[in-house]
Amino acid sequence: MANQFTSEWTQDIVQRMMELAKEHPLPKVTEMLNEEFNTDFSYHAVRTKYTRSKKNKINYHNRKNTEDNAEKYINLVIQSQKELEKFDDYQTTIDISLDEDKPIGIVGTGDWHTGGLRTNHEQLIKDSEIINGTDGLYSILMGDYADNYLQSGHKGAIYGQISNPDKQKEMVEHIFLKYYKENALALIKGNHDAFTEKSTGEDYLKVIARKMETPYLWFGGNININLGGIEYKIHARHNYRYNSSINTTNSQRNLFNSTNADIIMLAHLHFNEIHSKSAAGKDTHWVRTGSYKITDEYGEYLGFGKADTRMPLLILFPKTKKIVPYRDMYDGIDYLKWLRERVTV
Repeated sequence: MANQFTSEWTQDIVQRMMELAKEHPLPKVTEMLNEEFNTDFSYHAVRTKYTRSKKNKINYHNRKNTEDNAEKYINLVIQSQKELEKFDDYQTTIDISLDEDKPIGIVGTGDWHTGGLRTNHEQLIKDSEIINGTDGLYSILMGDYADNYLQSGHKGAIYGQISNPDKQKEMVEHIFLKYYKENALALIKGNHDAFTEKSTGEDYLKVIARKMETPYLWFGGNININLGGIEYKIHARHNYRYNSSINTTNSQRNLFNSTNADIIMLAHLHFNEIHSKSAAGKDTHWVRTGSYKITDEYGEYLGFGKADTRMPLLILFPKTKKIVPYRDMYDGIDYLKWLRERVTV
């Protein structure tokens, strides 16, 4: 007989439990065991022991994962992450040295919405040809290159497209490789580009960025440029929180507070603006790029008005830190050409 008020299982107790369970329910078995062996087993303890004891009659010959391998699995996950990071295209910071000793221009271009029913494709191609053909002009690609509405996303929006997403991506890749492969400093993903990834897990921009040999800056990040020994910090994103229809640079202001960048460049809202000011002891320029998607059903419903197709351009100088911004890239290109023609090396 067990010691008084013990809860230790012995072979005799287990054997007696199995005998009693043939004729009595487990609550009764619990009561009888405690009385017979002076134990204080709970019903839960008896039920668990009974279940496991019955299980012991089964002999598995090839059951997988018979050990507690959680810690080994966690270590495997950590090691796999480290290895997979080597194949990760995403980055949020890029450091660039430009082999230039003359002033350069940087144009932000995005929100193309290629394939949209009311997208100005003609203006997109015209601007892209000019950007590609202008000496000393570089680009930051700001996202939403394809309209890319899918059946699983915004209901009804697919009817506002002139071509399907597959053809849209073909056009986007063609434009990238023909006009931007040689001048793009970074490629950024927009929310419309991410529609495909949300539905299928496929990121078509990752493949294009590899073909262009251009850094893929995910949804945005820091672009640090060394130009003739002068350091310029640009923080570019497709979109950022704190947007306001009253204070339209509120988002840039908050982003400047956390990055202290010389240039804050955003897109997404389809209107063009530049706000230049002195802050934190430096000059800073808060930029938003325009859009070639003139309007759509959603924009008309909310009264947003027509999009501004102008893409902004900023001229950066070597040797002396100086930035000259232009809301319209064509005005900036004229000045850039004038500067580069007059600088002798």
